[in-house]
Amino acid sequence: MTEINNYEISTTELKKHFTNLINALIAICPTRNYITQFLMYLPEEYSLMYDSFPEFLTDKLFRGQFQYALGLTIGPEINYLPNSFAQNLIKLIQLTFDLFNSEEWPTRWNELLGEIRSEKISNPLQEWIMAKTNLAIQDPIHGKYNFKILKILHENQPPNYNSDEEGGLQTNKQLEKGIKMEDLLSILQISKFELDPTIHFLMDKLKLIKMISQKNEDNTEGAVLLLEDSVKKEWLDDLFKRQTD
Repeated sequence: MTEINNYEISTTELKKHFTNLINALIAICPTRNYITQFLMYLPEEYSLMYDSFPEFLTDKLFRGQFQYALGLTIGPEINYLPNSFAQNLIKLIQLTFDLFNSEEWPTRWNELLGEIRSEKISNPLQEWIMAKTNLAIQDPIHGKYNFKILKILHENQPPNYNSDEEGGLQTNKQLEKGIKMEDLLSILQISKFELDPTIHFLMDKLKLIKMISQKNEDNTEGAVLLLEDSVKKEWLDDLFKRQTD
């Protein structure tokens, strides 16, 4: 028994407090909270955010209150101010993603809470990646090509890929399995003009893919597409298996 403020709390009660803490962190993640889902897409053009989240922006009075409460700038682009509630909340979500995506900590938590928690602790980052992947595939404008591009990158993702820095030049031969832009154009049989909006949607808006520079055999540099580091190949395995069955 543990005594806090003259009240005795059993270890079972302490475990309930611990699971409440875990649940609270999960509850702020973007698949569970519409406010943080909005914030995770920032910065973004006003028109695009209006199309995706009209509830936040239609009412002028609420829009102003929302902007003030979270510390946003709303103009042609919506962004968050330095050291604002919104910016710090995003940092907390990223930290939560890192904690729950760890192989070590959720295992420890499940062992501690097994007797009072029937469900295993979820992975909020995996949920967010899968939510964005499904959004990409179901998009009425880009969905057809999004599916094909993600499937191609999934099939060609190098094992244990890690870039030294975003957009950095890669020369390691075992990392050359990504898809070159010209090869993707050939596979999809579309022009670069047609492909660019889809690449922008997947890379800049949803942050599911990235582009790096890679040396070719003739020592020239070329653009190569890969899944983002946060997108684990195994998370997409079942999705593409179901889509092709």
